[in-house]
Formats: sequence, structure tokens, C-alpha cells
Amino acid sequence: MKKVIISFIVLILASVPLWGLNKYRGANFISFGVKEELGTARSFRSLDTLKEAELNTLVIPVTWFQNTTNANTIFNKTNGYWQTPSDEALSNLLDYAKELGLTTVIKLHVNVTNGDSRTLIEPAAFNTWWSNYKVFADHYAVICRQKNVDIFIIGTELKKLAGTSYLNYWKVLAQDIRKTYSGSITYSANWDNYQNVSFWSEMDIIGLDVYFPLIAQNTVTIDQIEGAWQSCQVIGTYYGRNWLQELRNISVANSKHVLFTEIGYCSTRADSVGDSVLAKPWGQPTGSVDMEIQAKAYAGFIKSFLKEDWFEGFFIWDWRPDPDAGGWNDKDFTPQNKPALEVLKSLKYYEEDIHHDDLEVITKPGKVDYAGKDTILFKFLSHKPGELILRIYNKNYRKVLEKKVMFNDEQEKSITIEYCDLDAKISRGLYFFRIEFNDFKESGRFIIIK
Repeated sequence: MKKVIISFIVLILASVPLWGLNKYRGANFISFGVKEELGTARSFRSLDTLKEAELNTLVIPVTWFQNTTNANTIFNKTNGYWQTPSDEALSNLLDYAKELGLTTVIKLHVNVTNGDSRTLIEPAAFNTWWSNYKVFADHYAVICRQKNVDIFIIGTELKKLAGTSYLNYWKVLAQDIRKTYSGSITYSANWDNYQNVSFWSEMDIIGLDVYFPLIAQNTVTIDQIEGAWQSCQVIGTYYGRNWLQELRNISVANSKHVLFTEIGYCSTRADSVGDSVLAKPWGQPTGSVDMEIQAKAYAGFIKSFLKEDWFEGFFIWDWRPDPDAGGWNDKDFTPQNKPALEVLKSLKYYEEDIHHDDLEVITKPGKVDYAGKDTILFKFLSHKPGELILRIYNKNYRKVLEKKVMFNDEQEKSITIEYCDLDAKISRGLYFFRIEFNDFKESGRFIIIK
């Protein structure tokens, strides 16, 4: 397989918060497997990689099901494909997330077993359906309280049930949930329906699942993607729409910040540009693997929203409970083990010219076990001669190490930092690093445990 050589430009240091992109940077941790999958060691390892990717929020969509869009019964699915997570597995994963210092979110989904979209759910006997839905919501409100969950998303993409006719139902539900649970609550509106949600006044944040059409191309620049957020370039109903301004407007109109409860792009080059992941982000088109379009899609999003002060953050769709998911042969949504993940780390964006940087960082520390004698290890490959400067800072941003190393052209070197080299007493917790080499700069973080 031909490996695409990628380069990234750091927009901000990992240690410096900047508006909402640093408040909530999370992922929908989605299991399509058996009900106990979230509680397995493999899921825990995958959560470690989410943390190492400098995401700070775990979102767990919990899915109950109904058989048709007009059914009145919602049920906890315990067999076959895509089972509802067991309460025990869910609780164990939430506990582990808290140990890692992650913000936690529970997100309610209702799926239709025949494959129809949840946006089409319109029960034949609404009051019966709503009684069942309230049982669903109340059950997870209790878990949210017990596990100190930070945000509870009390519904997702119920497009036909969010208008003014249903305002009082959602208002009473929100009030009842607040009697049980004291954290923040929101609702995940579909991208084409958020302006019609009648109950934003009852929510703490405006939540959106963000699959806006942008541009019907496979080969694009980041500037073109950024421009399409301000003027949709997909010919048809949405042509010329300024999504960025419309989102600003909904925030101002409701005096609430906006949180992207889902945003995602497949790593696929569509056979037809009309099906491009930038034109129809909600689907996976037929086509070949394309790491670049996924990475640039995230880069254009980050560049567009980086400085918007009404923006609370984003949850990517999706992250799998498998640390080896994704990778260079994967065409699906997850950014795991793909260049897109490097864009999301430290809020970098994808460089327009695809080329070698002067330096490649091959290995860098993640979780370092001081008691277990782990080393603080960096490994580099230079593509030009130059002097590398490595600086390490403690959690108070005090510099505890500066190291300089000369490299020749195309030279690989490892740098091992001994604990005694650090100009401070070793303590567990967060450390930051900064690498400079010619025009190359990279920042990151690692954790020392002891």
C-alpha cells in the first residue's frame, strides 16, 4: 500500500486553551457488538488511545430500539447485531474514564431495526411511545447521577418529534430529569432540523449532529472547505447557505453556546463527486480509500471554528472499542490510526502541500510508569540537517528540561530522558513537551504515573 506522506502545522500549543475547541474535544465511543463489549479490557485500551490522542471527552451513545418508525414500543436489545450496552459494562467504562480524567457524556439513541432513519420516527400512538421513552430517559438519568456524568444528551435526531406540538413533553421531561440529575443536559438535533427544535430554552447547551453539505469535490484545499462553511458549494437546495453564520445566529437567539454532538467524515474518495464525503458527510460513498480528504475535512472544520467564542466543542463520529480500529485500509468514519487523528491532536491542520517535514516524530511518550521503570522516550527521523531542541514542562508550565541534539540529513536518533535529568522532583501527573527543528514545531503532552 502506498503510504501518503503528510505534514501538519501546529495552530496552538497543546497546553494553551483556545475557545470551545479546547473545552470539549471528544468522541462517540460506539459499540456495534454485544452488550458487555464496553466493559472489556480491549475497550479500556481503546479508551487509553482516545486519551493519548489528546481528546478529553468520552461520549457513550446508548441505543434502545423499535421495530418500525411508527411503533409504540422501545426496547433494550440483548441479542444479535448492535446490542444495548449492559448497565454494568457502561458503568465500568464510565468509572475508567473518570480515572483517566475524561469528561463523560451519555447520549440517548433510538434506532429502527428495519434500517429506517430515526429522523422518520413518528409513533402511531405518541402518548404510549412517550411513556416508554420516559422510562428510557429516566433509567439513564439515574446512571448519570450515580456515575457523576458531566453531560446527559436526552434525545438524538427525533426530527418529527421536536416541533412546537411536542414542546410541553420535552419541557416536563427536562424538568423531571433535573430532579434526578444535576449535570448539564442537551439534545442532539439533526443538522437540517436544529432551527425547528422548540425546546432549546430547556437545555443548557444547543447540541447538533453536524453533517452539513459543503462542497461536491474529492480534491480540495483547506481554504475551499473553510469557504464552504460560509457559502455551501453543493448545487441544489442548500447552495450558498452560510452555515457558520446560521450557527452563530442560533447561539445568539437562544443565549446559549453550541456543541457539535457529532461531526464525522469517512476516509473515502467517492466514485462520484456528488457523493463526496464533503457533499454528503452522513454517508459512506462507494469509492477508494482516501486519508487526505478525511484529514482535510477535519482541518477545514477546525480552521473555521477555532476562534468562535460561542462554540463549546465537538464530539467526533466515531471511535470504536478496539485500539487497532481504523488504519490505512479503512474507509469508514473512525479517525483511529489515520492521519485525521493527527489533525485532531493538539488542534493541528493539514498542510496544503503534501511533503516530508524536516523531521518526523516516530515515538513520543504517552503514559509513563515511573515505579515500573518506564523511560521517557522520543525517537526522531530527520530529513534535513539541523539542531533539535526538546523542552519539557511540568503541569504548572515550569520548564524542567531542555535538550539539544544535532542531526544529519536522513538520520534516526532516539532520545531517552532519565528522571534525574528533569529539573524538578518527579511527581505523577501531566507534563508537556515542545519540539523545534528548523521550521518544524510540535507540542504534546504525556502522563507520569507512580
